[in-house]
Amino acid sequence: MNKLLVLIVILIVFSCKDAIIEPIPTEEIVFNKANYSIVARDNEGHIIEINFRNLAYIPDEVIDTLKQVKIVRLFDVDSLTEKMGELANLESLRIISKNLKNVPASIGELDKLDEVLFYSSSIKYIPESFRSSTSIQKVIIGDCPAELVSSISKINSLVELQIRHGDFEAIPDSILQLQNLKSLEISTANIMKLPTNIGDLSNLEYLDILATKIDSIPKDIGRLHQLKIFRINRNQRSVFIPNEISNCLNLEDFYVNYTPINELPRDIGNLKNLKTIRLYNTSIESLPDSFGELSSLKDLNIVNNNISALPPSITHLTSLEILNFSGCTLNQLPDDIDNMTSLRVIYTPFNSITTLPESIKELGDLRVLHIRDNPIPYEQIEALQLALPHLTIYH
Repeated sequence: MNKLLVLIVILIVFSCKDAIIEPIPTEEIVFNKANYSIVARDNEGHIIEINFRNLAYIPDEVIDTLKQVKIVRLFDVDSLTEKMGELANLESLRIISKNLKNVPASIGELDKLDEVLFYSSSIKYIPESFRSSTSIQKVIIGDCPAELVSSISKINSLVELQIRHGDFEAIPDSILQLQNLKSLEISTANIMKLPTNIGDLSNLEYLDILATKIDSIPKDIGRLHQLKIFRINRNQRSVFIPNEISNCLNLEDFYVNYTPINELPRDIGNLKNLKTIRLYNTSIESLPDSFGELSSLKDLNIVNNNISALPPSITHLTSLEILNFSGCTLNQLPDDIDNMTSLRVIYTPFNSITTLPESIKELGDLRVLHIRDNPIPYEQIEALQLALPHLTIYH
């Protein structure tokens, strides 16, 4: 091996928690797998991704060997030094440590740092340098106190924020300072309330709520004029979605999964840019009359709900390509279903449909019809297959 081309330093890592890595002068780097592991190198052999675990701290001599590193993950590392600020190429820092209390200010000054993850119940504040960063775009926090959420809320450059598993009941109003925020994900079981003035997040495009105790969405959501995606998944309580969401005119995806909502906003038809609706196990029993005004809707999935009849206006959905009412209580499809000229898939198994409308034979683009577990006479199915030989029918 050409010794001129090899990095200099051997790292001996003791497996005990309070061990310190001591350098030994030689011409290769050896990593004790119990304490850290190299995940990736670049074409020139430089370390670009590394994990550290179970260390009191990372010695300066080790940091000197990581000048090209882009991704660092820290698992139960108890402290960090200002030397971390010399990792000029660092793009992603992930800290998962119950004992780490302080983050060096020098990290916030790294001009390539784009993503930071904090999973720590001990970190309450971040240094001022983070708040003035222009590079940090994404922050993920978990198992953290509310104070850390408030501190993170001062990062002006922040575009994406994920809050996971926090031990607090309300999202602090301080997040409303994040005027550049485009994506907000909340998945913490104790949360019961969103900020009343959530509309202050004027650039928000994506709102995702998972497994919380929230029972209502603030009416102020109607001021989120840039909102494109709205999602609620596996909420622990029934959620009231106010009619004001119908003012989010750029909304494209409306998704509610395993969360009772009882009813949809009555003016949902105002959402002319809405392309996808997914409602799984929500307990809704009817669709509002304005439903047929969703002129851009392409994908409609309403699954395992108590809907027995469709509003007459549904056949006005001329852009709709997928109609899925699996596991509902429908007893018929619309007589004028042929007006829905873009339909390619109709999926209605496990309903109570007794007959197929004659006009379904006029749907020339229809490719899949799933009607299993419906009491439809076989003669009707056979006649439809003759009329549309290209159609695949599951019955």
